[in-house]
Amino acid sequence: MGKKITVIGFGNVGRALVNLLLGSNHKIRLNIMDPAERLSGAFLDIQHALGMQPEKRVYFNDDEFFLDSDFVFFTAGVPGKHGASRLSTVVDNTTLVRNIFERKKLNPQMFVIAITNPVDVITAAIIQYSELPAKQVLGTGTFLDSMRFSFYLAKEAQVDYRDVQALILGEHGTSCVPILSRSSFKGELLHQYQLFTQEKIDAAINQTINAAYEIRKTEPGTSTAASHCAFRLFEYLTDSEEHQVAVSVLLTSEWLQLLELEKTICMSVPAILSEKGVSIMEPLKLTEDERLHLKMSAQLLSEYQTFLK
Repeated sequence: MGKKITVIGFGNVGRALVNLLLGSNHKIRLNIMDPAERLSGAFLDIQHALGMQPEKRVYFNDDEFFLDSDFVFFTAGVPGKHGASRLSTVVDNTTLVRNIFERKKLNPQMFVIAITNPVDVITAAIIQYSELPAKQVLGTGTFLDSMRFSFYLAKEAQVDYRDVQALILGEHGTSCVPILSRSSFKGELLHQYQLFTQEKIDAAINQTINAAYEIRKTEPGTSTAASHCAFRLFEYLTDSEEHQVAVSVLLTSEWLQLLELEKTICMSVPAILSEKGVSIMEPLKLTEDERLHLKMSAQLLSEYQTFLK
């Protein structure tokens, strides 16, 4: 009956994601993995709602279910401290990935969607320790950054955010790279509109980079937007139509050549998602400034992904 889905980690993002999955029209069997004893009440609360979800089945901490899942969402990990870089939790969270995925007999068709930060490094760690094909592992990456950048550009220009399609690549972090040469308003490049002055663009970039910091002023962290990104990636991977989106993936040789990297890494570049899986697009034609900044972002990430074979 439907897709077998495991959500690893039942913190703020995990809870928001579970609610999206249970409230969706998808026929699913859902397994929630989190051993914390303090969650017994939350798990019971979910069970009480199942009578209103006849197309759903829910399990808790079922290891065999996890191994045989069609989709796994990885949301577990140590949260970053307010104001700290997303890379600050790299040791703890990559160790957790290793403990969960290494030497496990996983469903060879499994897709894994990483959300935990630093998401680019976590995506690489899942590829390394799960030994799943790289095309079946992806991270939410700069999908969220691109959505945030679109929102802030629209806010600065006082236009409808749905008319702005902005693109950010590279690290999901402070070294992310706005790709203005591929960002548009109503289907036309931004630079063709006087609405988007350099001052407004710079303000939007600054707000995008600091968005998580602003959210953490009153919240434990980003949860709603991150979970919606992950859920949308799941929908793309179960859809017959193709969807182009920036996500964290293992770079192809073409991208390595463009960025002058000797060793592959995971970071966000454009990819095509559908029920056929993940297909990394050919390198975009970037401005030299965009390419150089993307190269710098890649070099930073490479320092944290030395464990990759």
